[in-house]
Amino acid sequence: MKWLNKHIVVISFIWWLTQGTVLLLNEIRVCLERNYLDHFFLTISICLIITSCLLLIRTNKIVLSLSILLLLYSIFTLFAMTLLFFMEAHGHIFFNICISFVIPMINIFLSILLMLNARKEIKD
Repeated sequence: MKWLNKHIVVISFIWWLTQGTVLLLNEIRVCLERNYLDHFFLTISICLIITSCLLLIRTNKIVLSLSILLLLYSIFTLFAMTLLFFMEAHGHIFFNICISFVIPMINIFLSILLMLNARKEIKD
C-alpha cells in the first residue's frame, strides 16, 4: 500500500491519459465513419487529457481539486454506464459488465486514493 500511495499520481496520470486518448480516438473513428462529430465527448476527452497532464504538477492543492473533479466525473460515468448497461446490454455480458461497472469503479477508487493522498500531504 505504501508503494501505491507513493506512486498514485503517476498511476492516475497514466490511467486518465489512457481513458482520454481512447475516448478521443473513438470520437475520431465515429467522425470518420459517420461524418458526425459529437462535441460533448470531444470536449470530455480533451479535458481528461489536460487534467491528466495537470496531475503531474506536484502542488497538492491542484492535485486535490483535480481529484475532486475526477471523482465527480467518475460518479457521473458510473451512473451513465449503468443506465446504458440496462438499456443496451444484449450480448457479450462479461465485456459489458467490465465496461459498465468495473472501469468506473476503478475510476472512483483512483480518485479517492488521489484525494486522500493529496489531503494527507497538505496536512503534513
